[in-house]
Amino acid sequence: MKRKKGSGEDGGIRPFYRLEPAFWNIHSATWDDKLLLPEYREHLEAAVNWFAQYREGDENRVLDIGCGTGNYSIEVARRGFQVEGIDFASRMLKRARAKAQRSALKVRFSLVDFNKALPFPSHSFHYVVCAATLQCVKEPLRFLQKISDVLVPSGIFLVVAISPHLRSTIPGKASLWRRISWRIKPIFKAAKRIRRYRREELVDMLRASRFNILEEATAKDQSMRFLTRAHE
Repeated sequence: MKRKKGSGEDGGIRPFYRLEPAFWNIHSATWDDKLLLPEYREHLEAAVNWFAQYREGDENRVLDIGCGTGNYSIEVARRGFQVEGIDFASRMLKRARAKAQRSALKVRFSLVDFNKALPFPSHSFHYVVCAATLQCVKEPLRFLQKISDVLVPSGIFLVVAISPHLRSTIPGKASLWRRISWRIKPIFKAAKRIRRYRREELVDMLRASRFNILEEATAKDQSMRFLTRAHE
């Protein structure tokens, strides 16, 4: 029997990770709306400060995976770190570069499909940030193991993950997506199936990838934050 055009392994809808670049390129136009919200700024600064407290000496190379428009990359760079941000959405990266330039910050942003590979040698970074990116990943355990490899021994990994209890904090965002969803129906349907992680599931994957959990917290929007250290 012939498969219908556009069908996939997720009930006739292509899996979300296959539609990611298109989804996030469209989303780039409104992604930074949340910067206007005090609660998002508070969440962002708390996460970056939490991460930065583990800085040791000249160890300052940071990889931001799924950097989007550069919110984490830029805040980390403000604290004197050498940051490289990667994403698979070119329009997100265009905005990130413009923001870094306006802030007079040297941050390198690169277009990378991190579902295929992380194009860095082993032990390339002292720190890795991965904020709201795991839901975009085809094979999360393998992905976390790649992160462990690019970190130096005992390197620090900050992960922010979407939980089943995540709440939207951006007024009007839902109505915006209702207005444009008819134009991108396959992408919008797939977006509704974004993977959300239970705490226990994420903890098991982190431990299986040889990360030791140093601290954890839950933000006001119910997203989960874990600060971890790679194996020695």
